[in-house]
Amino acid sequence: MAGTPSFAQGTAGEFNATVWQSVQVRGSFVANAATRSFAMIVLLVISVAVVVWFGVG
Repeated sequence: MAGTPSFAQGTAGEFNATVWQSVQVRGSFVANAATRSFAMIVLLVISVAVVVWFGVG
C-alpha cells in the first residue's frame, strides 16, 4: 500500500500513518455502520416494492 504524499515544510517523499483503536471501538463502529447500511437497504427495497406495486397495479 502506497503512503500519502507529504506536503509538510522541510519534508519530501511519502509517509504512512498508523492509528490504533481498541477492539471495542472498532466493533462499535462496525455495528453502527452495518445497522445504518441495513436500514438503508430495507428502505430502498420497500420503496422499490411500492413503486412496482403501484406501477403494475
